[in-house]
Amino acid sequence: MKAPKKCTKCEQKTVKSTYHIMCIPCAEKEKVCPKCGKFEEIVRKTDPDQQKLESELQNLVRGLPERKRRTFLRLISRKEKPNGKITCTKYKA
Repeated sequence: MKAPKKCTKCEQKTVKSTYHIMCIPCAEKEKVCPKCGKFEEIVRKTDPDQQKLESELQNLVRGLPERKRRTFLRLISRKEKPNGKITCTKYKA
């Protein structure tokens, strides 16, 4: 997303995520989903689901060429840092 969209609750241009209709602070205050605006229970991923996704990711990374693999792992390590912001939108992990 290139430019922020207008939040449906506070009318400010603060929506920076694609497919969202309201900003995160308004969604948390209203306790609704920022994408659909409905009150739904937020389902968190469980450990077995997370482990399955990690194993699938490892298999996919093994199949990448060396240059792309190193680029991908470098972007992942930057994203894991507490203050490391990624401004590049070309690669999404």
